[in-house]
Amino acid sequence: MKKIISLFLIFLVSCMPSNQFAHPSIRREYIDLLSAKIILDIPTPIHLEKENYEEGVIYTFIFKDGGCILIYEGALMQFAIDTYKPSKVIHKKKVFYI
Repeated sequence: MKKIISLFLIFLVSCMPSNQFAHPSIRREYIDLLSAKIILDIPTPIHLEKENYEEGVIYTFIFKDGGCILIYEGALMQFAIDTYKPSKVIHKKKVFYI
């Protein structure tokens, strides 16, 4: 009987979530631009940069694995994406949530 109870307890513990207070792996981001409203479901952790300039705005989402999403809007908004470099690059070793 003890063996059955111990197996049941092991099974019960293995089915429980390991961390109830873990951060979600996907984050919903709302961006209001002049021409559209954008809703993004993006994986975390991310680093968000917003650059305002004379004619518009550039949102840069940088992911931990090196991926990058650029959202830009503005009058006369033209630039070569391959040569674009954010004004400030932050490298952090710890995981952070925005």
